[in-house]
Amino acid sequence: MDQQGKYPLYQWVPKLQNNRIIAQHSVFIFGGSKIDADFECVIKRENKQEILRNLDQLFNINGMSMFPDLHGFARQHAADKPRATLNPIVYLQRGIDAHQGRDLDNAIHNYSNIIRLNPTDSRFTVFAYTNRGIVYSDQGNLDQAIADYTKAIELDSNNATAYYNRGKVYSDQGNLDQAIADYDRAIELDPNHAMAHNNRGKVYSDQGNLDQAIADYNRAIELDPSFGMAYSNRGSVYSDQGNLDQAIADYNRAIE
Repeated sequence: MDQQGKYPLYQWVPKLQNNRIIAQHSVFIFGGSKIDADFECVIKRENKQEILRNLDQLFNINGMSMFPDLHGFARQHAADKPRATLNPIVYLQRGIDAHQGRDLDNAIHNYSNIIRLNPTDSRFTVFAYTNRGIVYSDQGNLDQAIADYTKAIELDSNNATAYYNRGKVYSDQGNLDQAIADYDRAIELDPNHAMAHNNRGKVYSDQGNLDQAIADYNRAIELDPSFGMAYSNRGSVYSDQGNLDQAIADYNRAIE
């Protein structure tokens, strides 16, 4: 403490300087003194961005020049460790967003991250396999889609969506008996699944089982009276049976 009762301030310039200290022309100030209010410099929030721009434009003082060692360290060690692991909910939402945006590779990447994490709550793993199967199907990778749906079913045998989706893929592959088996299971688990009834009706139609096809289309329409595709499909069966008036009525309804 000096004669006026104040603590002096000391400055120290380090001899062993790193890039940041050199760039900042660093001088360390320490001591017990308090800064009088008359000497305080207060920067208002609304002025901060303009000051930062002026420092950058006039004096080349910016984040890169002030902290060159931080940026260099980040670039140097960027590949040393994986990025922070996100939780399954975040990966699931990212996968859904990517899929809806037709960024299929990114969707697969995010769903795969959930599977890689193998979360304790297996619901997320089931969602990941089911949703990734849909993406693979959209890509035309039907074998991989079936593999994912099958895995989802192994984890949750009551997964009506996985059975329904796998049935669609089997149908696309021409494996009609397996498609019907999967649609049967999907309908057993979710009796109000109008699309499953419609799709099973289409498979029955492809097999020549027209009466059963009509029965499924009827049920699909009962569940969803505005289901235009079911009216159109039933119209096609009526046409094949020679019931042309009924076929026209169904096509009219489909058009409506």
